[in-house]
Amino acid sequence: MDINRNYSQKSIFNDILQKYSDLIKKLFNSLEGLSQGNKPEPSVQTTIHDIIEIDKCLQVALIGLEEHQYLQKKIEAAQKTSELYNIALLSLVRKLKSAEVELENVLSNAKIKLKNLQDADKRKIDYKELISYSQRIAPYTSAPPNWKDTDGFDNIPNRPPIPEESMFRFSALYQNNGNITEDNRNEDEDNDNIIMEENKVNVDSYLGLDPLQGDQESLLDLDLDDF
Repeated sequence: MDINRNYSQKSIFNDILQKYSDLIKKLFNSLEGLSQGNKPEPSVQTTIHDIIEIDKCLQVALIGLEEHQYLQKKIEAAQKTSELYNIALLSLVRKLKSAEVELENVLSNAKIKLKNLQDADKRKIDYKELISYSQRIAPYTSAPPNWKDTDGFDNIPNRPPIPEESMFRFSALYQNNGNITEDNRNEDEDNDNIIMEENKVNVDSYLGLDPLQGDQESLLDLDLDDF
């Protein structure tokens, strides 16, 4: 009996087992006739030969079944490995997409910064504008007057860079000496304002700027609100 590999393993085994069962029945029927004293039929030898051949086919089919099971296990293992690779590949694609977006943002910011640097190299700095801006922020350790903070801290008082005499007079040590009065406090504040105005006039004179010109150029001061 030849085994056709085009059939499924189940069909092959069903055919072999069915023929095997038919031959066994046929052999038992022949043996039953012999037990009753009948003469042996010539087909008994043929039946035994067919049983031997079908048994050989069954052994071959068993080998094919083992190969089939082995290949089936390899296929299942390959499918599981493929699923793991697909998951890893999908994760890699997502990471690459995220990296691409981040890289685009970095390049975009870099282009903006590069353009600003190129514009800064091309633009000439006016020394008068720089000095005027320095004069504006020099008297303060915090933001200049009328500073608008985006966080809502608009009412933070401005302070000079170093303590002034009026600040010392407001201190606890000075008050404990009993040397300060309301009139003295107002007088000290007026003196401090006069000193600040004189210093500003001296700086303007040193730079060759008249007071009127200085006031006009103060309109060109950089606005910190734009930062």
